[in-house]
Amino acid sequence: YPDYNTPFEGWYEEEKVLFDGAVASDPNLANMSAFEIYQANPTLFHQVGHYLNIVDGFMTTTGFAVSTEGGILPPTYQQSFGGNAVGETATTRQFRTDLNNFTAQKKAALETAKAAVTTAEQTIDLSDPETYQDFPALTEAAAALETAKTAAANAETALQECTQRFETAKQAFEAVGGNTDVQPPAGGEGTDVQPPAGGDGTSVQPPASVGDDQTIAPPAIKVKKLLRGKKSITVKWKKTTNMVTGYQIQYSLKKNFKSKKTVTIKKNTVTSKKIKKLKAKKKYYVRIRTYYKADGVTYVSKWSKAKSVKTK
Repeated sequence: YPDYNTPFEGWYEEEKVLFDGAVASDPNLANMSAFEIYQANPTLFHQVGHYLNIVDGFMTTTGFAVSTEGGILPPTYQQSFGGNAVGETATTRQFRTDLNNFTAQKKAALETAKAAVTTAEQTIDLSDPETYQDFPALTEAAAALETAKTAAANAETALQECTQRFETAKQAFEAVGGNTDVQPPAGGEGTDVQPPAGGDGTSVQPPASVGDDQTIAPPAIKVKKLLRGKKSITVKWKKTTNMVTGYQIQYSLKKNFKSKKTVTIKKNTVTSKKIKKLKAKKKYYVRIRTYYKADGVTYVSKWSKAKSVKTK
């Protein structure tokens, strides 16, 4: 019950409403045990099982476990109720105290780590490699910075050579009676292409990556079709491979995409995606865009117009 602040709201209050409604239709359910209800109506049991266990006087203990298999698989949850506990048990008050103590220990460890970071920042001088030789990540970053500086210097030299060649060609053209107003080729909207900064010793700036002024614009696409399923929707679109690395899909219960979720498709040849584990009989809004990766920079297209579909 992710929509509730506490499990009690879903496990007891919500499931009690469902069970009372079932009893109104079949009064015999009120005199049946949880196991008998499971045998007679497994669908109902899976809807109200928490409630039945909570009100069952035999169930005196409960246990909860989470497994992620080392982060490889999605989390798996298990909630069990029983009359006889195996192993160490605790009251809810004891469990709350232990949990608060555990949280306090982790917070204290975090503060200790922050203090260590502050000390390291005060000690390390990026201009002096000896102060960070015990930090491999910083050593690698410093080496990468030097490589980038060399690449920038080489780019600046190449830029100067191109500028000189252009000036030489322009002078030769004028010498044979050409148009003395020759300019470098237009760079869009009638403006002249100017050599980037760097010729006078300033640093060369990379092109903008994402935003209204981005220099690379992947093509926009639209949602071709939305298929409704049981607690799922399938999104279809037209394959686009030119300047496209993959696709991003956003879906939300809100038309303004508040509390949205994003799914990334990393292959540009894929043309559909089934989104599962949604809420039943709910209207979802969906939109899509492309993205393109070049030289370590990710460029995105504009979002498509949103379409909506109601799950089964």
